[in-house]
Amino acid sequence: MTGYTKRLAEFAAGEEPDAATSRAALRAVIDWAGCALGGSTHEATRIVAGSLPLLGAGAECTLAGLTERASPYGAALVNGVSSHVLDFDDVNVVMIGHPGVVVVPAALAAAELTQAPSPVLLAAVTAGYQVAAALGALVNPVHYERGWHATGTLGCAAAAAAAGRVFGLDVERMARAISIGLTQAGGLRTMFGSHGKAFHAGRAAAAGLLAAHLAGRAIDVPEDGLEGPAGYLAVATGEPQGRAWDAIWEAPPAIQRTAVKGHAACGGTHCLIDAVAGIVREHRLRPGDLARIDARVHPLAVRAAGIESPRTGLEAKFSLRHTAAMAAFRYPLLPSAFENAAFTSPAVERLRDAVHIEVDESFPYEQAMPADVTVTTTGGDRFHAFVEAPRGRPANPMTDDELDAKFLGLAEPVLGGRASAALAGLHGLATGTAPAAIARSLAG
Repeated sequence: MTGYTKRLAEFAAGEEPDAATSRAALRAVIDWAGCALGGSTHEATRIVAGSLPLLGAGAECTLAGLTERASPYGAALVNGVSSHVLDFDDVNVVMIGHPGVVVVPAALAAAELTQAPSPVLLAAVTAGYQVAAALGALVNPVHYERGWHATGTLGCAAAAAAAGRVFGLDVERMARAISIGLTQAGGLRTMFGSHGKAFHAGRAAAAGLLAAHLAGRAIDVPEDGLEGPAGYLAVATGEPQGRAWDAIWEAPPAIQRTAVKGHAACGGTHCLIDAVAGIVREHRLRPGDLARIDARVHPLAVRAAGIESPRTGLEAKFSLRHTAAMAAFRYPLLPSAFENAAFTSPAVERLRDAVHIEVDESFPYEQAMPADVTVTTTGGDRFHAFVEAPRGRPANPMTDDELDAKFLGLAEPVLGGRASAALAGLHGLATGTAPAAIARSLAG
C-alpha cells in the first residue's frame, strides 16, 4: 500500500469526527433524506425500483418514500437514484460532484444490515465525504473537463469508504475496498439532463457497498488502486494534483465544506440564479421589464450547465440561460418549478433568448462558479450584481431551521403527517437513535 490510497484508508478506517464534524454529518443525512423522499415519486426512481427483481431476493433494507423493501445492494441503488434525481442534493466543489447521494445510501444500507449505532453511521458519512473530496483534489478539474461525472466515478470509492467504516474494515481491507470502488468507476457527463445522471449516483452507491463487502471477505485485489502506471490516477487524469491534495488535509473535514442546495438545479447555475433574482427584487422589476441579461461565469459552469434550449424540465436544470430566465419569475427554484408542464412558457423562453453567457477564465476554480451579472431593462437602465457564494454554500450556509424547512417541504407530500416525526428521528441520530429506526421512518 502506497501514499494516496494509504492516507485515504487510514482516515476512513480510523478517524473519529469531533462535535462540529458530527453535526455536519447529521445535517448531511437530513438533507439527503429530504432529497430521497422528494425524489421517490419521480419516474426515474420508479423505473430503477422496478428492476430490483433482476438483483435477486432481499428485504433487509428500506427504500425512502416507497413501501417496498430491498436487499442492501438494491436499497443503495434505488436510494441513490431517488436522492439525486431532483438535483436538489448537496455538492462539494473540490469533488465537483455530489457526495451525499453516494455516501449516505451505502452507509445507511450497511447500517441497516449490521444494526450499527448512530455514531458509526455519522463517522462513516464523514469518511465517505472526505474520500470524495480528496479524490477530487487529485484528479480535478482535468477529470471533470474530460467528460467524467465525478459523482459516478469518485462516488464509487467514497461509498466504499463509508460502507467499509460501518463494516469495521481495518486499514488494509479499507484500502482494498477503495480500490474495488475505483475499478468500478464510471459515469459520463453526456447523461446530464436525463435519468442517466441519477443512475450514476445509485450505481456508485451500490458499487461502493459491494466493494466494502467484498473487501471484508478478503477478496484478493491490490491495495493501491490509485497509484501506478495503470492505476486510477493515471487513467482518470494523467497526473495527480499534489498541491490540492495537501490542502484537503490541512483544511477542516470535507463534510464541513460541502454546500446545501437552495435550488433544485445544477450547482453551476446557483450564483447566476441568485444574482438575477437579487436584482429583480432589489429594484422591484417585473419580468417584462428585463430586456437583456449578460452574465460572466466560470468555465466549469458552462461545461456543467451549458444546454442552450432545454426541451424538458430535467434539461432545464442544466441550462444557465433557462434558469436565469426562470429566476426572474420565481425564487427559489424548487423541484416543482422543473415539472415539465411548469418549467417553461412563452415569457420565460423570450427572456431566455435575451440571456447572454460569457466564460471568464479569470475566475479561480476554488471560487465555486461565481456569476457577474448585468441586467438591462426595457427603459435602458442597467443593474449589476456579483454573487460568489449563493445560499447554502459554506460561506453563506443555511441555518438549521432552513434545512429543516427544506426537508419538510420535500417530505410532507410523501409522508404526510409522519414527516415531522421522521425529522425528529433524524435529529435523534445526535443522541443515539438507531440508524435502522431512522431508515424505517422514511418508508412510504
